[in-house]
Parts: sequence; structure tokens; C-alpha cells
Amino acid sequence: MTDLLTPQFVGVDWGTSSFRLWVMSVDGAILAERRSAEGMSATDATAFKGVLDQHLSALKIPEDIPVLICGMAGSKQGWVDAGYTNIPTLLVEVSQSAVTVPSSTRDVRILPGIANADPRQPNVMRGEETQLIGAIPTDFTGFVCQPGTHSKWVRFENGRLTNFLTFMTGELYSVLTKHSILRHSMAGEKTTGFSLEAFENALNSSKKNPMCFMSSLFQIRSSDLLQTHPKQDGSEQLSGLLIGTELAEIAQRFPNLSRVVLIASGLQAKLYQAGLRQFGLEVDNVDADEAVKKGLLIAARRIWNF
Repeated sequence: MTDLLTPQFVGVDWGTSSFRLWVMSVDGAILAERRSAEGMSATDATAFKGVLDQHLSALKIPEDIPVLICGMAGSKQGWVDAGYTNIPTLLVEVSQSAVTVPSSTRDVRILPGIANADPRQPNVMRGEETQLIGAIPTDFTGFVCQPGTHSKWVRFENGRLTNFLTFMTGELYSVLTKHSILRHSMAGEKTTGFSLEAFENALNSSKKNPMCFMSSLFQIRSSDLLQTHPKQDGSEQLSGLLIGTELAEIAQRFPNLSRVVLIASGLQAKLYQAGLRQFGLEVDNVDADEAVKKGLLIAARRIWNF
């Protein structure tokens, strides 16, 4: 019998800007954890093995313990190109398509992303598929929202992922707050808490007039200059406009949509819950961090049969 406190495998979520590692037992208990800023963008293509080995060595993980990686380490700019599983697909097919890292003496595998190869609507995801493995029942029918740098809306029919959309909501927020005129209308260090009221007002504006998104953006700057709204609320206004515009498109595309599974954590979960409910949708929230850990566990069990 396997000791529940014995490491069974190591799961890694290797993103663009972050590295997260969990040592898991056979039942998914977290025995040890490591986090760093050694994401793909900070790691040279030849340095991935060294980064992983350093973390494993620090935890004294034996060589016979396998590693399963999801995220950008499997991109063309990552450690090994793990490719994509094309839709329509069952999530089990993602686990079955994991790529073995040839340069490692340890059994290290990387999960592929998922792609829509239709030239009329090309789309890709990488990393989000592992959250889906951990959060979505095998017979699920419905829609899933995964907020992030690139927000995903995923459609399932009887457990089969049939289509998905990507919105650059998070990336646009980052670009506009750091590199546009709006950066001067964002409070540096907020002296008050997040204003949900300012967020909801801006989101409602996008809901009523989604085609006015471009002109509404500059109103954030104007209201600051004319002091009709406090600078403290600038980031909330921008979040509301961006998320509201995303949700307005979803409402237009899928007018009969009534319920959504939301995979998100922290403030992001709070904002999308508020936004989705303002659009009249019921929300089932799944914690994003727990989803990726559970997804790695389920995929590892399928790969190594434990």
C-alpha cells in the first residue's frame, strides 16, 4: 500500500511570469510547495531543466518521482513544444497526449494546450486546459468562464469541449494602465479599498452601450482632469468597462445563456461574479488555484496509473 505521506508525483504550473510547484501524495495531498518568478519570460530556453532541478533538489525529491508540467513551458518559446489537442475533444485526450521531455533523466512530461484549427476562427489555450480537467465533470454540458490575462469562454457538450473564445481583457488592462494616457488617472498606491460601486457603474455603462467602449475609455481621463470622479476609482472604472464589454459580447452571442461555471480566485472572482450576476447569469464558482492542482492530479493518475 502506498503511504499517503509519500510523494507520488510533482505537479508544476509554469506560466509566463510565474513558477508554481507542488509535491503531491497519491490522494492529492500537498506535501511541499515552491513558488518563484521564474516564469517562461524570465527563463532561457536552455535553462528550464536547471530551474526545475534546483527546486526539486531543494526539496530533496528522489529521481524516481515523476513530474507533470502544464502551462507555457510547453509553448514554442518554452522548454519543449507540447503542441495542441484539437477540438472537439474530451479532456482525457489532453492527458493522453502529454509530451515526454527527452533531455531529462527523470520522467518529466508536459501537457499540451487545446486549439481550434479552423482558419475561420483560430484559437488556442495553454494552461487553462488543466484548470478545466480539475474543475469540469466528465459529462458536463454548459459554459465555463476563465478570467485572466486572456479570458477564456469554453463550451462543453456532454463532456466534449466543442468551442471556445478568447478575450484580451487582462492584457488590455495591463497595457492601458501602464502605457497609455490613462496611467495618469490611476492611483499609484490606493489609500482606500476597492470601490465595487465604481466598478459596477462602469460595467453597467458597458452593458447598456457596449459600442461606446472606445469613447468611454477616455472619459476615465476626463473625469479625473475635471475632478468629477476621484482618481482612486480609475482602475475600478477601467476594470468595469473591460469586463462589461467582454460580457456584453457573450450576452449578444449567447442570448439564452443562464448559468456559467466561473474558474477564478480572489478579486478576479469577486469582479466576475458581480459582473455575471449583473448580466442576469447564475454563477458556480470554482477556485482557480485548486482547479489547477486537481487537474494536474487527475492527469497524472491517467498517465502513471496510480
